[in-house]
Amino acid sequence: MTNTTLHGVIRTSYGVEDFQVVGGPDWVSSDRWDIIAKAADNAVASDVDHMMQSLLADRFKLHMHNEVRRLPILALVRVSSGRLGSSIHVSTADCASVACGFSGVAGNLAAKGRTLVQFSRVLTPLVGRAVVDKTETNETFDWTLKWAPDTRTDADGPSLVTALQEQLGLTLEQQDARMNVLVIDSVERASDN
Repeated sequence: MTNTTLHGVIRTSYGVEDFQVVGGPDWVSSDRWDIIAKAADNAVASDVDHMMQSLLADRFKLHMHNEVRRLPILALVRVSSGRLGSSIHVSTADCASVACGFSGVAGNLAAKGRTLVQFSRVLTPLVGRAVVDKTETNETFDWTLKWAPDTRTDADGPSLVTALQEQLGLTLEQQDARMNVLVIDSVERASDN
């Protein structure tokens, strides 16, 4: 890992979102680190995550605990009780024989044979808050969503929220829910090797 924050390393190693890592000194989110570690040739992703967690405990003296907290979330709901928007359709794709999934870049997201539960997971890092599907549909859909991402000043188009409403007939409602978080109890800056 190059030029990354400890907060980012924790998030990646524990498979959580940014908002699920709380506490600790300010430098956890501001100081930048280069971490070079080597895993065994036959290591799988879960092995690497456990090795990174051990590295964090050993080198950064990281101690954390799990806690359930009430956090703000966004509920993915239909704009109206009627049909969805003009850019989303019930999928006819046979995902056993055709590639289904998400594709695209910031500001342009296409989906083939995906559920709105899966879509809510994709939206979570885009909006920086947990998105929970509350559309009450189990169907799979195909769609294309185009918006002007916040990270690009040269982009034209609607905001993500406006695009969701206009193109897919969906919106995000502010709610709160009980969620698991990792609370940093103590941590120290690591010394160079």
